[in-house]
Amino acid sequence: MRARAVPAVDVRTAVRLRLLPTMGRDALAGRWTGPGRRKLAGAVLGAAYLLSPVDAVPELWTPVVGLLDDGLVAAFVAASVRAATEDYARHTGRPGRLRVHRHRHG
Repeated sequence: MRARAVPAVDVRTAVRLRLLPTMGRDALAGRWTGPGRRKLAGAVLGAAYLLSPVDAVPELWTPVVGLLDDGLVAAFVAASVRAATEDYARHTGRPGRLRVHRHRHG
């Protein structure tokens, strides 16, 4: 039986999530003011929207459209976090932490 490799995106996501607390502190303290800072703020607002009981298009009234708007906001949050963490890693000089090397097993 051949072992399957863990997708690289899972490791990158974990590394990015580990950067979030430091990135948030640096953004709030003004030590990081790059373009990714605005994306991080957008991600926070999007996450607040997803967690909020108030919904622009309630699933109860229009189930398909209601789920679609939440899906679009979730995709926006994910893309914003990715862009913000890449910008922050470049800013701090740690872009190598986001690289993942795949090893092939024979």
